[in-house]
Amino acid sequence: MSSPWLVLVLVGPASGLVLSTPLFPVSISHGKTALLPVSLNFSSSVPTYFQIRWRFITGPWLVLIVKADNCGRDNGTHQWWETCEIIVEKAERYRHRAEWSSEDASLILRDVRVEDSGVYEIKLLALGVRVSTNINLTVINAPVSLMKAEFGRDYTVPNIIRLTLAGLILCLLGFIIAENVASSYSRQRDTRVNQVEIPFSSSASVEQCFLTYENYPI
Repeated sequence: MSSPWLVLVLVGPASGLVLSTPLFPVSISHGKTALLPVSLNFSSSVPTYFQIRWRFITGPWLVLIVKADNCGRDNGTHQWWETCEIIVEKAERYRHRAEWSSEDASLILRDVRVEDSGVYEIKLLALGVRVSTNINLTVINAPVSLMKAEFGRDYTVPNIIRLTLAGLILCLLGFIIAENVASSYSRQRDTRVNQVEIPFSSSASVEQCFLTYENYPI
């Protein structure tokens, strides 16, 4: 279900101009592309020259200007952006992030940030015409601790479990390595002890031989 729109229908010099904007604020997550939708229609003739100015009022500063010139008259089979020569001029701060939708008067903001939140004004200027309306943009900065993936799945608990298991495995490996080192050291020590005891055992046998020889009657 689409959200309600605010429709401005002008009379007098701007007769036949219809400017429509959404009533509710536009909400978008940090880092995404925001579309500030505006519908601009001319039910009668299109002015030969007019401008569409997007301005960030909260700033305040200009975002971009769409200049429509040499707009030809047609029988209503073409949209105004198809019959006009379009030039888009961007403010330096929005040079790589702001775009005109090229199919209406809407504004596209790429890689939105929390500081982009606020009120945006669209103003149409033509001969004898000056009309404007506002759109609110809210940029939601999701907490980093949530660690949510693109489809909204929360990976915090599984990651904690994996890290815990990895820590336990590392502790177990460390214990096994320490046991092997201690066992190897113990075996090497026992070997050295045995190697030292052998000469003493031989000396004892030699001494016993001497004792036997001395006790042998001549």
